[in-house]
Amino acid sequence: MNLYMSNKRVVHTRAKLTGQKRKFKIPFNLCPFSFALPPLPFRLCPLAFNLTGYLQTIRTKIEECAGSTELGKCLLEEVLKLFQVRDAQLTLYYDLPIGLEVTHIRQTDSKVVTDVKRVREDEFSREVDDNRFLSPQDAHVSEMMTHRGRLVGMLLLGSKEADSFPGKINQELMREFITVVSAAIDQLMMRRRVSETNQKLFENEKLISIGQLASGIAHEIRNPLSSLQINLQGLSKVETLTKRDKQRIKICLEEIRRLDEIVGEVVSFAKRTRLEVAPTNAARLIEKSLELAQAEAEKLQIQIHKEIDPHLPQILADESRLIRVLLNLILNAIQAMEVGGRLELRAEPYLNGIEIQVTDNGHGIPKELQREIFNPFFTTKAEGTGLGLANAQKSIQEHGGEIEVISESGKGTTFSIHLPAEPPPPLEDSSPLHLFPR
Repeated sequence: MNLYMSNKRVVHTRAKLTGQKRKFKIPFNLCPFSFALPPLPFRLCPLAFNLTGYLQTIRTKIEECAGSTELGKCLLEEVLKLFQVRDAQLTLYYDLPIGLEVTHIRQTDSKVVTDVKRVREDEFSREVDDNRFLSPQDAHVSEMMTHRGRLVGMLLLGSKEADSFPGKINQELMREFITVVSAAIDQLMMRRRVSETNQKLFENEKLISIGQLASGIAHEIRNPLSSLQINLQGLSKVETLTKRDKQRIKICLEEIRRLDEIVGEVVSFAKRTRLEVAPTNAARLIEKSLELAQAEAEKLQIQIHKEIDPHLPQILADESRLIRVLLNLILNAIQAMEVGGRLELRAEPYLNGIEIQVTDNGHGIPKELQREIFNPFFTTKAEGTGLGLANAQKSIQEHGGEIEVISESGKGTTFSIHLPAEPPPPLEDSSPLHLFPR
């Protein structure tokens, strides 16, 4: 109290020197040894704390973030400072066409761990299998982050296993923080969705122009190919030809047939097609596809493992188109493996439709190429047109489904096909796709 009394005497002395009659007293709560700590926000700025301005600053930082991971790290830094905790975790949710992208980010002091994964909608859970991350039951504070009735994230503060949690959290501050941040996260996710939609539109326009060009070239190639085939077949019947000449003609006819198949793939990719739908069973699709690939599998001694849910629903689909899709995926998987590899095929219900997975333990697909494999004419093989996966994706999308790939170099690849109970209404126009009006 000596310092307090000393300060008081200084004030009285100044009052006398200035001729003021009124005595000044130092408020008790400003005495350096006697006032109780104010709420945390005011500790950040002793003179004044502008909560609205501070939250607006956080919102501006969020808007400058480029992705979910950067956003999470930025928010956690503010959370650690604002609530004075040493352990915080942010989980962000992003809706995919089929499924959900879940991003977990946890910061403990200066250590940050992140994990981004895709989960099925019917398997979504707030529980976390990875012991590096907190679950709501493990945290002192668990706050859901929603905006416009949609879950955008979850904030967890403090592990119950640790002793460093500061105690009570300012609930009013937490509510304000959650409200502002949830709206900003939702806005960022909307911008990401718009960006992805624009990118898809750009890619579709690019594919349409490629399809238009390819369709015209294919038409011009098929006519001379037909002429060559007819003339070679006529020459093969000449009796004076040697055995060697007949063998050469046979090779030419085989190459013409192969070129015609390639042209057919190009035309198929470039043209809108009408699905011939009928009740279809996924088990039958897998069995028929494996029959067609049996010779290739036996040549490399591939072990085939099937796991088909007995309660699979029937779907309306074009069976022949889906068999071609599965056959393409199975052959690609076989070619990606060494002798004695393992091929797994799974089929199970998914939402109101089905999911089919084709998994191999081959060399995998490099991460930088995974975005390219569905592009037309892209291939890493010495032979092939690069239209197999492009046509597969086109067929699945025409059924109203999605196809995605998960691969790790040196460990293998999984292609997942999601198909709804029935495809969308068919397109009336079955002509080749055109980008520009004629």
